[in-house]
Amino acid sequence: MRVGTCPGTVARVVLPGLSGLALSVLVLGPRNGAPLTGLLAVLVVATALALTRTGPPSLSRDSVPLVVASGLTAVWLCVRAAFAVDPRVSLLGIVGQHTGAIVWIGVVGVLIMLLAFPHSDDLQMVTRIVAVSGAVAGVFAALDAAGLSESYRYSREVSGLLESSSSLGQLALLGVGAAIAWATIAKGTVGRAIAITFGAFGLAGLVLSQSRGAWVAALLAIIVVAVARAMSRRCSSSARWSAAAVVIIVIIGLLLTMWGSALSSETTFARFAEASNERAVIWRNATMQIAESPIIGHGPEQFSAWVTWSTEPGVSIEKTAAYDPHNLLMYVLLGGGVLALAGALGTMYFASKRLFETLSSASFGVAALVAAEVALVGSLMFTWTSPLAALFGAMLSGALLSAADHRSCKGIGADDVIARSEFGWALRSGVIAACVVAMVVLAPGVGAEYIWARALDRGGASPEVLLRTAQMTHDPSMYAASALSYPGETLEELRDAASWHVDSAFELNQAEYTALAVGSGGSWERIIESVESGTDADSASGMWDYLAATEATLLGLDGQAARFAIQALDHPLPDNARAWLEGLCDVSGN
Repeated sequence: MRVGTCPGTVARVVLPGLSGLALSVLVLGPRNGAPLTGLLAVLVVATALALTRTGPPSLSRDSVPLVVASGLTAVWLCVRAAFAVDPRVSLLGIVGQHTGAIVWIGVVGVLIMLLAFPHSDDLQMVTRIVAVSGAVAGVFAALDAAGLSESYRYSREVSGLLESSSSLGQLALLGVGAAIAWATIAKGTVGRAIAITFGAFGLAGLVLSQSRGAWVAALLAIIVVAVARAMSRRCSSSARWSAAAVVIIVIIGLLLTMWGSALSSETTFARFAEASNERAVIWRNATMQIAESPIIGHGPEQFSAWVTWSTEPGVSIEKTAAYDPHNLLMYVLLGGGVLALAGALGTMYFASKRLFETLSSASFGVAALVAAEVALVGSLMFTWTSPLAALFGAMLSGALLSAADHRSCKGIGADDVIARSEFGWALRSGVIAACVVAMVVLAPGVGAEYIWARALDRGGASPEVLLRTAQMTHDPSMYAASALSYPGETLEELRDAASWHVDSAFELNQAEYTALAVGSGGSWERIIESVESGTDADSASGMWDYLAATEATLLGLDGQAARFAIQALDHPLPDNARAWLEGLCDVSGN
């Protein structure tokens, strides 16, 4: 029986054609629209693969555990998202980020299609696609660094075509690994020179991203792959032990992260926060929210926290929020609890085992691809997932493992594959149905989000654009951003999201305080309700009690001000805020 068939004309152009289209949209479209472009690319590629890869499947039995673990994890996250406080955001992700549950359905769909319906030239094609993509990202990162492609950004780091330096780092990691692999298989000096050039551009993007997480992950990946490769040549069963070691190390890392951010002393936490570029502040809040629903989670993307805030006591507050726990395993725990974590760790084990199995007789180029995949996952322990990087990671994994399964289209025995037509039909139908439903739900907000992203690139979106985007996407961040200009149109939406979304809780609080201060129907009880909602959303921050103390002071409620001041002092606070609150307590005799 021959497997790993040679593709027809339509099937042959799906991956390069759609990848080229996605890159074109990135180049021509708004930078802050990159996450939406990535999500659409994931869904479209998964659907196109399911439609064009016809015939019976040839899924290696060795890949079945990986397919089952990844598939069940993605499905459970979607089920949990359907019952989240905000199901639409949980499924599709927030505007400007899009790491909701449905992206994992698309990513797993791409992986399964490449594993179950392999083509003989998948690995070579995907390697070149990813290398070119990394090089393009690197070129635009260089232009960004030179000030030739400036636009609004949330941080000062170079990001090129993408919305953040972290996303640039993820794509560059894959691009460099793919370029190295391409150079090892290229025929002739010209071919190798082209691959090396692409790799150099990808490396430039990695350097310019200044992503410490990506560099740490790359270093660890090189060590892991080098050790695993050495072991694989001495012991045929070493892959399973290497994979188990990776999972154990990841679990230990997760536990240390949770301890350092939530259970350590304030001195240790302060050092941890500085070393982690304030990620420890995010992880502290994530750990507390995980503890609230450890078994089934809250649904993906139902998280937000204040990363930093500063204040002029009694006058103003400046704040910066995060909408992802910046750690893939914490994201999984928040989204689906230990049930999802078990599936994710199983996926990690089976994927690592299969990848490490390719190292025993693999070329240096294949080792580079494996290292790039390991580095990508490692970098996701420090940031959110770029949909585009997740897509390319799935493409590389699927192509690499199917090539290993079928020995580059030379064929394997019939007993080693699952080739039932009914099984193939079920796989394709499931992927198509999930992705089409997701695109239907996503479609109404696509145009509005690209308009918002374009306006943001030009310096900022107007209140009208923000409200329009909110109404079309139902995104709480957009409602919060337009609340000051359109209080009547946004108040109910702010109340609905306040229990998990810090911006919504803050704007609700401001609306309730203003109503009471000007005598237009507000009450202190409603202000307290908004503060309690904010505390539910961000239980690790002392900002909410500080906010209540300042508002009580301005309203002449000295007893309430002292009560909230005492509560706020139990949290990490800016020095001037702490001094001001201690002054309140001294005045009240507490």
